[in-house]
Amino acid sequence: MQNNQDESVKVDEIANLIARVKPLEVYPHEEALAKILIQQALDNAKLTSTAPGLSLAAAFDLIVAAEYYGKLANKGWLYCPNDNSSLLIYPYTNACPRCILQGRFSFYHANKPPSGTIGKTTSRLLCVFLKHLFEINSQDLKIYHGIEPIDVIIYDEKENIVLLSEVKAAPLTTLPLAVPVEIQTELGEEGELLSRSHSSTDNSFLSSSNLHIILPQLED
Repeated sequence: MQNNQDESVKVDEIANLIARVKPLEVYPHEEALAKILIQQALDNAKLTSTAPGLSLAAAFDLIVAAEYYGKLANKGWLYCPNDNSSLLIYPYTNACPRCILQGRFSFYHANKPPSGTIGKTTSRLLCVFLKHLFEINSQDLKIYHGIEPIDVIIYDEKENIVLLSEVKAAPLTTLPLAVPVEIQTELGEEGELLSRSHSSTDNSFLSSSNLHIILPQLED
């Protein structure tokens, strides 16, 4: 009898909790991007005969990065000169990414979002990701925003199972952006024309820039 009463109390507590929280809201562009990235990740896993989790983890990093890319500023760019191709780079780590790949360390302040923003962004986008994975696997699970200290609630109405979770998610890497530019010049102390060195700069033509994602290439 006592066990039945305990179970009844638990069910009531769950029902009260679900009634107080809001269902996950997904923006159309986020849902569309999640579908594309997840499908490409699963296809890549089959093509390379690797664990799907590896490709899905990379896809999650990309969807979080896309959120960061939507908040680019004119300030915070780095001019990286090169004989073959000079670039304006928007880095997310405290170094020039191209110089690192060439074996040189050139410090630059990262354009990393505030930690509070990262937590909220990754938590919400992880839910967007899970929502589509549940749909692919024909799992009728509902996702809710939690109430402190709970971040996310996943509810299986059919089995009456509730998962209360605290999310600790952050991208393993955020790939930097780059814009090809002409070699920049400046005047020296005696008025001579010099090639501009590695330095901080603004991207005043951001809205019309042809943005590229810098991908590291492994060499044999």
